[in-house]
Amino acid sequence: MARYRTLDPQLGRWWQIDPLTEKYVAWSGYNYGAGNPVRFIDPDGRTVKGFSIDKDGNVQVDNKKASKNAQTIYNAMSKTSMGTAAFKKWVSSETKFTLKLSAKTPDGQHGKILGFGSAKGDKDYYEKATVTISTERIGDRFDKVKSDEELINAVGTHEVLHGTDKEQIKKDKEIAAMRKANDTDVRYTWEQETKTLNTEYSAWKQYRQMHGGDATEFKNDYENPNAGAIDGAGQPKPAFYGVDPNGNSLSNPQEEE
Repeated sequence: MARYRTLDPQLGRWWQIDPLTEKYVAWSGYNYGAGNPVRFIDPDGRTVKGFSIDKDGNVQVDNKKASKNAQTIYNAMSKTSMGTAAFKKWVSSETKFTLKLSAKTPDGQHGKILGFGSAKGDKDYYEKATVTISTERIGDRFDKVKSDEELINAVGTHEVLHGTDKEQIKKDKEIAAMRKANDTDVRYTWEQETKTLNTEYSAWKQYRQMHGGDATEFKNDYENPNAGAIDGAGQPKPAFYGVDPNGNSLSNPQEEE
């Protein structure tokens, strides 16, 4: 008889731990599907189908169970250490993520996250969320990418923070509330996107450094003070006030006065 944990449907509890729980040391021995049952199945407690984190902290992929979109995104993000670390946050998050790719960018954003609910009274993370990355060229800074892979690596690291960073999620929910109250498209300011944009910029530079290409080609989009500047897609450029040599956001000099 196979040894596997059994679920008591009345109590909603497992009667025994996973037989291979030592393979997934980051998770409880009673944890189904790495806490993400929408993306992973785990019928006998012996392995997690889809993506998982092994005992050495590496992402493992089950090509038969992971979606093609998710695999494409993972393959692109794993081309840099920043992208790999970011993708691991998706896999290990309590949020149930669905990853999608799109050839169209209807709202002028290469990355978009749609989050639903909060868990256990904690308003700073979602119960589930859908992340969509667009590879369409729309006349903005990402027209400078040499491949879809390069674009996904940069945009993916940005969107991971929108889905997993509690401070950023709090800001995102505030923006969403303002949009709903005013019935208008309230734009993010640089201060509300400081961390995500600096991460995106760093990941893009790292990709060029590792895989060839001029990492200064898009420097003007992130480092030049250009408050209020609009790019080719009609969106505000990211670096309103620039970054210092360590990649930290510079504040508005007028505000400091």
